[in-house]
Amino acid sequence: MLKVLIVDDEPGAIKALKYALDWESFGFVVAGEAMNGSMAIERLKENHYDLLFTDIRMPGISGLELIAVIREHSDLPIIVVSGYEEFEYVKECLKHGVKDYLLKPVDENEVIKLLKNVQQDIKSAAELNQKLHLGVPAMRDQLLKKWAHGGMTSSQALAQLHLLNMDLKEQGWYSCLLIEMDFQEMMDVHRTERDIEVLSFAVRNVIEEVLGSTGYVFEESLERYGVILMDDEASTLEEAYEQGIHRAESIKQCVRQYVKLPITIGVGEAAESASLLKHSLDSAAVMLDRKFLLGQDSIITYKKGGNERKSLSISSIETTKHLIEAMQLGDRERVAELLSQQLEQFVHQEAPKSVIQSVLFDLLATLIRMEREWVNAKQDDASLAADELQRILQASSVQELIQYTKERCLQVMAQLEETRKDQRSHAIDQVKRIVAKEYASNLSLKSIAETIYMNPVYLGHLFKASEGKSFNDYLLQVRMEHAKAQLTCTNKKIYAIANEVGYRQMDWFYKKFKEYTGLSAGEFRAQYAQGEEERS
Repeated sequence: MLKVLIVDDEPGAIKALKYALDWESFGFVVAGEAMNGSMAIERLKENHYDLLFTDIRMPGISGLELIAVIREHSDLPIIVVSGYEEFEYVKECLKHGVKDYLLKPVDENEVIKLLKNVQQDIKSAAELNQKLHLGVPAMRDQLLKKWAHGGMTSSQALAQLHLLNMDLKEQGWYSCLLIEMDFQEMMDVHRTERDIEVLSFAVRNVIEEVLGSTGYVFEESLERYGVILMDDEASTLEEAYEQGIHRAESIKQCVRQYVKLPITIGVGEAAESASLLKHSLDSAAVMLDRKFLLGQDSIITYKKGGNERKSLSISSIETTKHLIEAMQLGDRERVAELLSQQLEQFVHQEAPKSVIQSVLFDLLATLIRMEREWVNAKQDDASLAADELQRILQASSVQELIQYTKERCLQVMAQLEETRKDQRSHAIDQVKRIVAKEYASNLSLKSIAETIYMNPVYLGHLFKASEGKSFNDYLLQVRMEHAKAQLTCTNKKIYAIANEVGYRQMDWFYKKFKEYTGLSAGEFRAQYAQGEEERS
């Protein structure tokens, strides 16, 4: 309920106004009464009121004097209730910003209308104050961020920050930190977006608590805070930088202890004045980029990686060549070794994230082409799938990317091995079909290899590995079995049978048949014929 104070030297006038309407139904309550201006001032000192009704003519301090006193320190809504319709009174009241000037006896509907207006004004004022209360931190964040990024001069920034009661000096040691919250390390299916916001807010509170008056925080992005540090005590640039590292360590320790959230901090170089703040922020960003190489939940400083990036000489083409060779040979250990060497090279040369992604983009695209050429010739698209692109772009570390690349290499190798098994099986089936159809001709492994477009030596190895015997032994077996069938089932002459199974020289046929069966062709036929007679 909004509290009302009624001031009038006539008790009857107070009662008339007090009981003229149901105040509570309109959100008000008459919480105080005063017989004159002096008493009203005491009431206002003792309690808070949201609306004042006052008479004009009163002994001692008049209504006009009371209004003047109130206006010195408050914009309390005031409604004048008077029995005198004098222009001078009205003009004086308007000058002091009263809500309205009512004549006694007051009209109930007019009072109700005024109460509603006052209630709306109070609500609007409260909303405005809330917006201003919330807006000042946002305004400060935007100002600090703009200054740190070089969007305004230090003199402009310091002047505007002064208006927000932040007094900073142009000269003095300044440095920046970039703090990234590693939410992915603790994400689970039960954590909501609201949970993340609460964690982020808690991290900011801890940072501000640790900094005290030595620095200011601003929101850089949804997962990242920027910090501007001031140091009036350091005597050298190196000492100021050491202080920055010390504060980063304190922040990390406290966030880990109180919020249980891993964070990574990039420590920027110290600057000798406020005008060099952008350089410090840029260097902090360079350090934070190394998170991709050095991993999360760490403090990254120039002392960890040297003050300058080394020139990059990533021999990605040569690495890819060796990697493909190892994959073709099915050498999993060599594949793992080459990828480990590539990882070491990335870290040693402090390769930027964009360069690492580019190298691995090319490598993975090569794997896709290998799948197309070796595994699925019908697949024309050799580009990276959308989910693979996302996997590369969203990887949080180079180790994660290398591991994913290794998994893809092994996957392609497994597919290649399976495809080769199918191809080998198909090739052997083709050889057998050709032998079954053309065994009587002048057949050789070389002629078959030419027919199915394979290297005869490789085909010979495949055949022996699959069948456990050489091609020539298999061809001999097929010819001899056909010869045996002819000898036992027909009365054909032996030389005719030899010719039908592919032998043009009788001596050679006789020799091979006896080696194969242990009998000459005539003995084999005679033995089979005797066996048939006995069975019959």
